[in-house]
Amino acid sequence: MARFMNFKGEYKGLSQRQVEKNITLYGINSDYAAERKRDSFSFLKMFLNPLFIFLALASVFYALDGTMHLSVICMILAVICAAFDAYRIIYLEGLLNSVTSSMENSYRVVRDENIVLVSKDELVPDDILIIQGGENIPADAFLLEVRGLTVDEGIFTGDNQPIEKTVGIDNENELKRTMIYSSTRAVSGSAICRITATGMDTKRYMQYGALPTPAKYTPVTEQIARKSGVIISFVAALGFAISLALLLAKGMSLPSAGEIACITALVFSPIKISSIIRTYYILGAISLFKKQAVVKSLETIDNLNSMSMLCVNKAGGIIKLKSEIQDIHAKNHELLINVASLSCDMTSQNNVEQAVKIYTTFQNADTSEEFNNERLCAYPFSAESRISGNLWLVKGTRLLCIKGAPETIFPLCDFEGNDLFEAQQSCSNAAKDGLSVIAVAFAKLDTDDIPKSLFGIRYLYAGLLSFKNEVKESVPFAIRQCQKAGVKVAMLTGDSADTAAFIGNIIGIKTQRVITGYDIESAEKNNETLDLRGVEIFARITPSQKIKLIAMLKSGGEKIAVIGKDVSDALYLQNADVAISSLSSSTGAALDASNLLLNDDNLLKVSDTIKESRIIHFNIKRSVSLVISLILAMAFAVILPWSLGFEPAFSVITTGVLQALIVPLVVLSYGFLKYDSKLEISTSKYIRSKTVNKRFLAKAVLQGVVLGIGTALAYIISYKDNAAEARGLIFLMYVLSSVLLMWENQFSLATAFKGYPKKSTGSLIISSGIVLISMMISFTPKLAGIFGFSALGFSGFLVALGLSLVLTLWWGLVERKSKSKAI
Repeated sequence: MARFMNFKGEYKGLSQRQVEKNITLYGINSDYAAERKRDSFSFLKMFLNPLFIFLALASVFYALDGTMHLSVICMILAVICAAFDAYRIIYLEGLLNSVTSSMENSYRVVRDENIVLVSKDELVPDDILIIQGGENIPADAFLLEVRGLTVDEGIFTGDNQPIEKTVGIDNENELKRTMIYSSTRAVSGSAICRITATGMDTKRYMQYGALPTPAKYTPVTEQIARKSGVIISFVAALGFAISLALLLAKGMSLPSAGEIACITALVFSPIKISSIIRTYYILGAISLFKKQAVVKSLETIDNLNSMSMLCVNKAGGIIKLKSEIQDIHAKNHELLINVASLSCDMTSQNNVEQAVKIYTTFQNADTSEEFNNERLCAYPFSAESRISGNLWLVKGTRLLCIKGAPETIFPLCDFEGNDLFEAQQSCSNAAKDGLSVIAVAFAKLDTDDIPKSLFGIRYLYAGLLSFKNEVKESVPFAIRQCQKAGVKVAMLTGDSADTAAFIGNIIGIKTQRVITGYDIESAEKNNETLDLRGVEIFARITPSQKIKLIAMLKSGGEKIAVIGKDVSDALYLQNADVAISSLSSSTGAALDASNLLLNDDNLLKVSDTIKESRIIHFNIKRSVSLVISLILAMAFAVILPWSLGFEPAFSVITTGVLQALIVPLVVLSYGFLKYDSKLEISTSKYIRSKTVNKRFLAKAVLQGVVLGIGTALAYIISYKDNAAEARGLIFLMYVLSSVLLMWENQFSLATAFKGYPKKSTGSLIISSGIVLISMMISFTPKLAGIFGFSALGFSGFLVALGLSLVLTLWWGLVERKSKSKAI
């Protein structure tokens, strides 16, 4: 037994054997519907790659033909091809796992009389867990020792007021003060406890069910991986079988026929498109992480790209958290100040209550004497009823002081003469000036009974407090950036419609109508459907109505992203397409429910993250387009001359180098392009609506066909003079055309960006390297011989460059001409 962190008790903890036994009995401590699996490297995956298979087959045919040096080169290329998948799975997937794992907290447990750090998944029942303020509670546990521990259990109660925890026996049937529960958050203090329930056995899991399991792959990657991989493998195998059969029927030897059949198959066996796409996703997730934005799943990048509306809470997201009383409206200012003070919990960190405390101090009001009285009962603020207060015993009189939304307080008060009209008018005027307003009232109770709620009692009206709303400096610009990207920004607030409209006008959310929580409640009672078209401001919204609102917006076709930070936002976040929280200010339940975590609550960070996600998809779209074009170009360049009786334009080595090295490098070079943050970036229609852009496919096919036919004709024409030089010309043409086509598509007018890349150093280095290496091969006789052609001269280089320019840049000229005519 041993003592830890000055706790009084001695604790041994579980042994490793006991831990393994409990994992077998209870399973891992997970909140997800299914265990999250990591992608792992498999030699089987390497061998099933069509590019690897046909390069290996070609190596065998070269060996049978006696050309061992070509056999070795083919096998090296096959290994390089496999290395790309190994690099992605081992290194890039490892980086991704480290990024996502960085958001998984480690917890201190006592095992074998030592404190060890373990992940949440590794916690088991009977573990001795040490908790300190600021930590999320990872499991249900019974408290053994406590030092000033308070816990936010708002996920169960709807109230963010911290609950003080104790040790001993608690007869409460629901939330016990002697227990802590999974997905709550320790606010202050420390404790040592014994875990009683994990995973599906926790109170959170039984009440709310499992969290959706983060997708291993994004929907787009899954579709392409399943469909394109099978199609490409089938076409390559079919091409190999048909070519081999035809050549053997003509009397060609098996090694020679096999080499040519492998060329046909390799034409349709590029580096897997699914691998390229996933590489872009992973690099994008890592880039976001470097910019202090973490996606828990790559699917979040898809959802960010497809989102059409961002819902932001006014408090914290749009205005500064620090509240300040701007004005008071009362016949008796001293009475209002005293009642307002007594309605507050002066130890609370709530912004409104802190503002009241500061105001009374600056007004030289001494309320300390009132707080020396006995507080009989506290009624914490409820976001649903929008009211709070305290019951005091003051000189033998029970005094109930309350504050809350005027719509809630006014019906509970007895007014004299025109007092109600004047109060409503003052409230309306303050709201139209953008001020948040709360009403204050009190009642003297005649009985000794403690009311169970603040309703059903008649109060005397004390007055109004108006609070200043100071908008964060970056918010208007961030909202404009979102709107430019086609994302509507909706503001949700508990304030009145007039206050919300005033603030919305300041930050750039201009709407003809404001929908209130009362409208939602009325529509629900009357079984009516609210028309939310064009509405971007929602006022007097309660936490439960937020969830209903999200459902209504989604049923109208919107893809919703929401920002939340409190435990009361947990279900609201879970129901959104994209759930966003801030690491600096969010509670444990909100963090658990979010799939995008930012380092702060600056709205500008959200708009930047949206742009980053769209850049990722834009690069993927261009990459897929380029792969389609280059596959078609190679197919025409190889199959068309061969079908007319000419020797193949590319050898196995040439085809292998192009497919295993050149094409992947050119395609992945898009990832090095950086963009001006001021440029407009539209969403992907395919991601949002699963509608394929026919113009996008037509352009890719047309560019590939033109390049392929042009290359094939150049080969056929030059073949008559010198077949070996013709193959050298075609090799250099294809490489130069690949690079030029990449840059032509980058600067195409049909781009989602209204401008050019900001930086492209990485792409320039890759492009230049590819061109220099291909020229070195083309101009060096020994290297050219390995590739199956003779070295070119300077005139051959000029011909290759000229033809490449014509066959790739024609699209841009046609596009610009059609645009000028339209103008």
